[in-house]
Amino acid sequence: MTARDRFMAFFEGKTPDRIPFYEQAVASSVASKLLGRPALTGSTSLHRDTAEAWLCGEEGYREFVARVVDDCTDLADLLGADGINLPWLGGRPTKKISEYEYLFGDPDGHWSIGRYDPVAETFGIAATSHKPTFDELEAAARASADQLKDAPPLTEDDYWELGLLIERNRGKRAIVSGFGLGIPMEEVWLEAVILRPDIVELYLDNVVANARRIVPLLRRMGVDVLFGGYD
Repeated sequence: MTARDRFMAFFEGKTPDRIPFYEQAVASSVASKLLGRPALTGSTSLHRDTAEAWLCGEEGYREFVARVVDDCTDLADLLGADGINLPWLGGRPTKKISEYEYLFGDPDGHWSIGRYDPVAETFGIAATSHKPTFDELEAAARASADQLKDAPPLTEDDYWELGLLIERNRGKRAIVSGFGLGIPMEEVWLEAVILRPDIVELYLDNVVANARRIVPLLRRMGVDVLFGGYD
């Protein structure tokens, strides 16, 4: 039984030759010790690494992604993983403002500051300039709905990072990906669940409409299993 067959057996109602092994994320510091060299594989510390890569431009980011794919694949080979996914990468900062802080967004408009904690090896949003109002959420959701109606078909170029992972692992193990069926993990959205469920409904309609564009493409690319949810 191949690694992919073993992994897929559970989804097909079959009994594999052994319980398949899969881990959605391994902290880069842990992977580095296992591989015996510096490695980029996961946890929110990878978001800080992503920010640093983007500061080196498009080429720097592409080199960074290629290294992440190589490191994750090497770790999967070492551990005998039956499935693999691209780890959660961070966003593109506008600029670096201190050793451990990065500004995202418009410095003269809406922005947020991402902060890295070297002790905990975590990265998260430490401050924002603006909390959206319900009216702003609704306007953005309606604009997104209009954009989706005329959106061009997605191509493999839109998911080139995942494509690199598939290229390295196709035939070796099952490929796992996802599309985030949920609301943003922000305070205002939790409030909207209670106070403005109509906005949440509109937003989730957009998420589903976008998923209908994403899922067929990922399937054609070679993804075997899709996660749909958020934390």
